[in-house]
Amino acid sequence: MEYNFPTSLSTKCFQIQERARSEFNWPLNLDIQSAQKLAHTFLDIFTLAELNATWELIGQKLSKASTITIIGADSSVEKWMDVLPDWLKPHNHRATILVADGSIGALLALEEPYQSRALKRTCAILSDGDGFSFFHPILKDFEIALILHAHGNNDLSPSLSDAKAVFGSKICFSHQVPNKITGGKNIGGLTDGDRCACLAVLSGKSKSNIIFEGFHLTRVGKWSGKTDPRIKIKKLDYMGKVLKILGFSEEII
Repeated sequence: MEYNFPTSLSTKCFQIQERARSEFNWPLNLDIQSAQKLAHTFLDIFTLAELNATWELIGQKLSKASTITIIGADSSVEKWMDVLPDWLKPHNHRATILVADGSIGALLALEEPYQSRALKRTCAILSDGDGFSFFHPILKDFEIALILHAHGNNDLSPSLSDAKAVFGSKICFSHQVPNKITGGKNIGGLTDGDRCACLAVLSGKSKSNIIFEGFHLTRVGKWSGKTDPRIKIKKLDYMGKVLKILGFSEEII
């Protein structure tokens, strides 16, 4: 599956990364160095064919999904209990889930049988490393892919071996630079949450079939992992900008 935005969105979705670098004073060369280092580490462990196969698998699952629910850091298990019995009916196997980083903790907090049903429907976790503490060994029992994201403020290379122990070969990586990075893809966006939305749109899913759970633009969610709240709030503002570019607004609140 090729990951190409509709032309009307492509420029805006990548320009937002430049705007963020300018506001946060993040040098582009640090993003490039981070992406290149992660690519080097990946290709020491995986073949390029394996990375491409993981991207292909993710694309196939998303394109075949009836709906894609994106789980954000402000998710509430208590709130879900009102809708889970219907949302996770055993026959509803084409309802697919994308998870923003540490928000996987919300699914792991569910009681059975809902936990297993939710994890079986989870296609991928998108993570820049903040939510690693929520990654539980139980995840290796499910066909969940991990998309690691490289940017100038993180170094995920030392964590790749630990991630492989949980996710096996179902790991690939994204980045936020205009350069071509072998094995990686720039899928647009700035935060794990809006990258999930970008990925859902890239799969060809219509807006009406993309559902947001646990998204909030003015407070830091409980599943955010380690983060600076002041910077996080600014990033959430950018998340809102990306979602607006994609055509979402009040649907995420």
